[in-house]
Amino acid sequence: HLEKAIAALEAVMAEPGFFDRPESAARSAEHESLRQSLATAEAEWERCVERMTDFPE
Repeated sequence: HLEKAIAALEAVMAEPGFFDRPESAARSAEHESLRQSLATAEAEWERCVERMTDFPE
């Protein structure tokens, strides 16, 4: 789910003229913050998955 959210956000930001919109300066900073939050959450999830695989059933 995180990968899809990141891909969707990056797709929107890649649209032609996205950063030219009046609200884009504030939004691009907000989106960058969200992207970083998603990347952090994804990294934490990967660490959790690695820890879970350390304990065979």
